[in-house]
Amino acid sequence: MCIQKNAAGDKEALAALYEQTHAAVYGFALSILKNAQDAEDVLQDTYIQVWKAAENYVSAGKPLAWIFTITRNLAGGGCQCHHWLHAAERISGRYAEFCAGVGRK
Repeated sequence: MCIQKNAAGDKEALAALYEQTHAAVYGFALSILKNAQDAEDVLQDTYIQVWKAAENYVSAGKPLAWIFTITRNLAGGGCQCHHWLHAAERISGRYAEFCAGVGRK
């Protein structure tokens, strides 16, 4: 894959890597998070991390495994809060609707 070229700052290599792997990475993130919006956020964050960490990549296996590790760390780490945020937004929206309905009576 194009990770070594990414390390050299080749944006076309990153685009090619994205095209080759984004469907699998999105599917993996979705399987962890069970929420499409969260999976899309993790997908974007994954490729930002791939870009930033490409110079530290050591070819010791399949590059996709490295990308999946980044994805798993993002999905299981800081991004789990998205579930709670989306739930809170839904609840607060319903609460606002309820209050608006009560105020009309």
